[in-house]
Amino acid sequence: LLRSRLETGKVADPALYLAYLRAGSSGAEEYTVRFDASFPLLKHTDSDTFILSRYLAGLYAVRQGDWDFALSSLTRFSELAGDRFPDYVSWSAWYRAYSRYRLGEFDRSAAEFAAFLDAWKLHPWSWQAAMTGALAALQSGGDPLPFTEQALKYAPNGASYAESVILRSSILVDRKDYEGAEKILKGIADG
Repeated sequence: LLRSRLETGKVADPALYLAYLRAGSSGAEEYTVRFDASFPLLKHTDSDTFILSRYLAGLYAVRQGDWDFALSSLTRFSELAGDRFPDYVSWSAWYRAYSRYRLGEFDRSAAEFAAFLDAWKLHPWSWQAAMTGALAALQSGGDPLPFTEQALKYAPNGASYAESVILRSSILVDRKDYEGAEKILKGIADG
């Protein structure tokens, strides 16, 4: 997007908006209200930048732990973005599911992490989605084992794989499936 702005001569506007985002010292929601008041026609004059401002506001809210506003901003971004920003849509989906987890909406979080894993199988944070989805499923009374299976598959390194094994085996022990837990733990102990 920035490259297209450079080519069209509109680079000053996105740079200004980004600077406004970075300079924000108030809460994410208050910042967004001030941003919208400062650029009231942005939605109509530069819809791409307006849409991206919803994404950035959502990330700002995540950074501040304002999960309600993160969820609403990222949902708005996803509704408006459609297919225009594929690199950001997946991250928006991840952070929406995580925001629901942090809000205690465990059943919806698990469902959104499952949808995320179906849609973006090779995403850099597939393992995190699988692990958090498993925890959300546990909290909601759902079945975490499909998530732990994916966590084993998507583990980016040995430590993450071991963490996935420990979570899965713990769930199996809680279900009194000692053979299943022993089998998975033996697999890691035997190298």
